[in-house]
Amino acid sequence: MSGISYLHHRGIAHKEISLKNIRVLDDDTIKITEFGIYRRPVTSSGNTFVYMPPEILQEKAFDKYKADIWTAGICLYAMTANHMPWTVNESTPVESIWEDIQSQICRGEIIFDDNQSDILQDLLSQMLSIEPDFRPDADEILNHAWLEMMAGDQIIDSPEPNQRIISTVNSLINDIENK
Repeated sequence: MSGISYLHHRGIAHKEISLKNIRVLDDDTIKITEFGIYRRPVTSSGNTFVYMPPEILQEKAFDKYKADIWTAGICLYAMTANHMPWTVNESTPVESIWEDIQSQICRGEIIFDDNQSDILQDLLSQMLSIEPDFRPDADEILNHAWLEMMAGDQIIDSPEPNQRIISTVNSLINDIENK
């Protein structure tokens, strides 16, 4: 979040925060890569649909900084739960998955994982508010009790990634991007 705060204080929105653009270095430093940065008014997002905030999906005007907060929230959720916040019924036809996920995003339907603490759920609920005005800015997030707690030597216990889910999501993203 300190990197996002740094950018936002300089009038820059990242635009494409996603798990594929976050790198953890050998010294456990986290770096954001792949800058699709914006210094001018933003009219669309370059991010893949699973990271898009509701206001972009609904083609409403949006605040580029609040959009960054949303996408950072999606990443934080995924890193702490080891899956995205949206659920897809296995019987849902592939062609309907996007509509189902979009509907969940726009309604603010987030089902928290059992391993996400109440204090983490509080932070995620704020970052993933469907009302952009209710999302905290990067500095407020940095001062949230969960991040202050994590600043110590505590490590989040996370299960191994489900490769089938990762493969399915990557396949869907590739299909959409190639249309």
